[in-house]
Amino acid sequence: MALIFEGNANSDSIFFKHHSLVTFYLVQAERYADISVNNHTDGVLQSDSIVAIVFASMCIEAFVNEMAEDLFKNTDLEDFSFLRNRFKKSGKSSSLTKKVALIFQEAFDIKVKQSLLSSVEDLVRLRNKLIHYKLTDTATRFILPPLSQTEGEDGQRMSTVDFSKTPKKIIPPFVQTVTGEAADRSARAAKSVLSFWNECVKSKQGADH
Repeated sequence: MALIFEGNANSDSIFFKHHSLVTFYLVQAERYADISVNNHTDGVLQSDSIVAIVFASMCIEAFVNEMAEDLFKNTDLEDFSFLRNRFKKSGKSSSLTKKVALIFQEAFDIKVKQSLLSSVEDLVRLRNKLIHYKLTDTATRFILPPLSQTEGEDGQRMSTVDFSKTPKKIIPPFVQTVTGEAADRSARAAKSVLSFWNECVKSKQGADH
């Protein structure tokens, strides 16, 4: 990480010595993913899975922010943070996924493979459901036949449902997708982003010599 010095004749000078958290977050994501995989029980929500998923998303976000500070200055850095002006991108993907694509485009003039961006998007979606918790996400959904229409003696129609019937389909709750496999997949997504960056750096260095 770069060492930065700021100073002028009218105020105190500042020397910045940065301490990156990217590797720390990745190590923690991999550590808790391993624990989660080894201790996984079907249908049981495990804290280790949640920790791995959150650390994996923090790793990618920290990486993007650190690389942006190296690439952009002042207004450009702020525009990148808010995805505005020349960094504005259309599409329904998350801001983090868009930033991953942008950071590689700006640094190496290459497009990130869709498979890598999809893995980041899946991680963000999983993280968001955990962080922005909704009660309906924890519900098991039983899909039943349409309501039956019956006519009473007074001529009025009533809608009825027979809960004793076998459901047409059962949709498991979101928490059942927070598995050891999901935790491992999240950690691998974070590592893949960093590995691809390192590959691009080596390729660029080789081309410069």
